[in-house]
Amino acid sequence: RRSDILKKAEAIAEEKIGEDESAAGTERSIYAEEINQRLDFCYPYPMSSKLPAKLSVTELKRMFGTMLDDDYAQNIFVPPLVKKPAFLEGERKISAAEKGTVMHLVMQHIDVSKVPDAAYVNSLLDRLVRDRFITEEQRRTVDIGRILGFFGSPLGIRMIRSGKVRREVPFYIGIDSTEIYTDLPDERYGDEKIILQGINDCYFEEDDKLVLIDYKTDYVPQRESDSIKDRYRIQIEYYGKALERMTGKEVDERYIYLFHNGEILQY
Repeated sequence: RRSDILKKAEAIAEEKIGEDESAAGTERSIYAEEINQRLDFCYPYPMSSKLPAKLSVTELKRMFGTMLDDDYAQNIFVPPLVKKPAFLEGERKISAAEKGTVMHLVMQHIDVSKVPDAAYVNSLLDRLVRDRFITEEQRRTVDIGRILGFFGSPLGIRMIRSGKVRREVPFYIGIDSTEIYTDLPDERYGDEKIILQGINDCYFEEDDKLVLIDYKTDYVPQRESDSIKDRYRIQIEYYGKALERMTGKEVDERYIYLFHNGEILQY
């Protein structure tokens, strides 16, 4: 009869709906589990996503609170940003960092095959201005007496006698992240490397070993030499490490030369 047929059809429909709902519920539970797993996932090396791939020695010094005024290397490849063209600026004050850059540039170009004199340094400055390496205004910041003071010092004389001198040498070395971030667990992050970049001011070879020199143009108050040594200790340490890796030779001596007072600081 018609009523029996309708009842049977309704029963079949309800059974089918129940099966569909059960299947849908099972499918939803599978996806819910997968979604929860993904949302609750914790990366086992969270600091790896935050570690820098590359650091400059400047940034490293900043991290250790050892930043000083004459650190020219941080901007050596980046032109200064100005709000208006240079010809509209008129007279401007040259910063300590810019003075340091100019002094390093002059030291880089001096012929060290013999002890330079004042006439030679003046002619070099003329050429640097003529070739537009520096401006006339920048030239006036160069203290020739202090440059001659370096080349007349025991360290400067040793450098000239060496005959094997390299200046302004860029480097890139890989160091362990745990060497810089000492609170990182070594077993988890020991294989993470960070590229350290910098520029060695000068080194020369003597008896098959290397002597590292870093020039500083900072103002140094009286009796503050030990403070200067401490503030640059990390920089000199990594410069030495980089040099040994680059050359395969031992860095036997490490020095800072202070142009301000002609003092030589040895590490």
